[in-house]
Amino acid sequence: MHRDEEQLVAAARTDRAAFGALYDLYFNDIYQYVARRVGTREVAEDITGATWEHALAAIERYEIRGLPFAAWLYRIAGNLVANHHRRLAVRTEVPFDNAGVDHKTEANDRALERQAVSDALAALSESDQEILSLCYFTGLSPQEISEILGCSAQAVHKRLHRARTRFRTHFEGPVGASSP
Repeated sequence: MHRDEEQLVAAARTDRAAFGALYDLYFNDIYQYVARRVGTREVAEDITGATWEHALAAIERYEIRGLPFAAWLYRIAGNLVANHHRRLAVRTEVPFDNAGVDHKTEANDRALERQAVSDALAALSESDQEILSLCYFTGLSPQEISEILGCSAQAVHKRLHRARTRFRTHFEGPVGASSP
């Protein structure tokens, strides 16, 4: 944790302006992380807002342990995203509707590929989605991810490898499967 950040966190316990400085510092990172995991702007805004509400409500109990404050925020956001996906799991799946897609071949191909990536990600466990999101959508290093997840950097590398393998299986199909 950066020294200035530690002072901001300590001040944020009693001073809302200091909490606002933390908000300004991390809002975009948290929003981007959530947006990539939920896919819609409205849901991302709701979950990001809820992340900051939770953080504000719990800032007095936050313990400075040498980890970046962002690690705590990512953990809150990740839990809220997981809750969102659990709620969605009880609903029926909505088929992909390409009515609004430009019918030019190239645009259609890009839309289908985006949908295939989205479907492959959705087929993964929450744990796999989280590790891939933290790595590829936030640009965090394995060390930073390890701080967020509370595990070693080596464990992060193993989890990333396994998640990538499972993603490839869902995206490309099982090895030896023939295309229609």
